[in-house]
Amino acid sequence: MRNIPVVLLAIVLLIAPLSCTKQISDDAIVAISSDELYTLIQESSRHPDRLVLIDPRSTRAYREAHLPGALHLTIPAVQPNDPRDPRIEDRKNIIVYGNDPADPAARGMSKRLLSAGYKGVRMFMQGLKEWRRLGYPIDHAEQPASTPSGSR
Repeated sequence: MRNIPVVLLAIVLLIAPLSCTKQISDDAIVAISSDELYTLIQESSRHPDRLVLIDPRSTRAYREAHLPGALHLTIPAVQPNDPRDPRIEDRKNIIVYGNDPADPAARGMSKRLLSAGYKGVRMFMQGLKEWRRLGYPIDHAEQPASTPSGSR
């Protein structure tokens, strides 16, 4: 019986941080069109402080192809109570994208950034598949050296 206050305190300490986290619904995510995004990317060459692209997909997917200049940043790297990331903090437009409209990593990252208090967060819902279909430029990270033909 003497341990009940200790157990209750432990429960409160475990639950309190969860209740302080701002819950964000899908309705809070603002979309950006491919045309708007293309224009922002073109303008960012003159005004780099206005835009950061966030690619929350796997490292492998990012290396294979990503939007020009995109920052590879995973959801666990952004915590609501952590200090602000200087690479994205002062950007007017923070654009998150994934592969397509159903990409859970992009939706989750958009919500995480919003719950952490970042402003100017929008999601390119159509994602990389649509970007490619439109023929817009794609960047590739360095690929590991391939195996010489004939050896396996």
